[in-house]
Amino acid sequence: MESIKTNAGALPSNAGDDFHLVWAAQKILEMLKPNATLTAVTVEGPAWQDSIVADIDDSKLYAIDLAEYYGGTDFQSASKIVFSQLKYSTYMGDIVWTVASLCRSDNKKKDNSIIRRLADVYKEYSEKNSDSGDKLIIKLVSNRTISDSLKKSLAKSKEVLAKKKYKHTSTLIKNLSPEFKIEIERLYKESNLNSIAFLGFIKILDFEDCGKATRSIIKAEIIQQLGNWGIDNIQNKYNELI
Repeated sequence: MESIKTNAGALPSNAGDDFHLVWAAQKILEMLKPNATLTAVTVEGPAWQDSIVADIDDSKLYAIDLAEYYGGTDFQSASKIVFSQLKYSTYMGDIVWTVASLCRSDNKKKDNSIIRRLADVYKEYSEKNSDSGDKLIIKLVSNRTISDSLKKSLAKSKEVLAKKKYKHTSTLIKNLSPEFKIEIERLYKESNLNSIAFLGFIKILDFEDCGKATRSIIKAEIIQQLGNWGIDNIQNKYNELI
């Protein structure tokens, strides 16, 4: 019975690890395409220069499962950087992410919700890089979709901030309709960012890669790409890439 329990419990974890690998492999192949602007990919954290040279607290970077650098190989040299946290669910793939679930901490720990960890990354980089808002994107990648209410609330907030130069979160919230206020207030509270920093965080927070294809579909796309390039022993090459 113990081995059965262990295997069953390992399934979601293995699925999540596999999703990390195929997502990273897909990004790496992008660097091989003609005129690619993606120049570097790191997994389980940013480029070492970003955390060591910039003296950034590694404990605040747990949210970075994959980092993409465009036009450079670290934060200073790149023209665009995408830090992604990857979440794959085997049993809850059809359940949407809501503001409540994104703000919920692990039962065993406090202050480690998805939003808090993403906000921690933003805080570390924005405090040490004045141009972070111009080239940084912080993203959640998941096979689960984002609720319509949260998607609309975030889109509306970005729209308002693109037109208005608000300096306080309270001003943004005051100028949102009631249906959007609740969602944004919850994000603000959970982020633990100050009023000005939260506005910057909202601008670069990205949920566009939520609701992405399953692992098997991404794997099939990678194998198809290798085949299009005329590579022999595709399965072996796929395994080597992973």
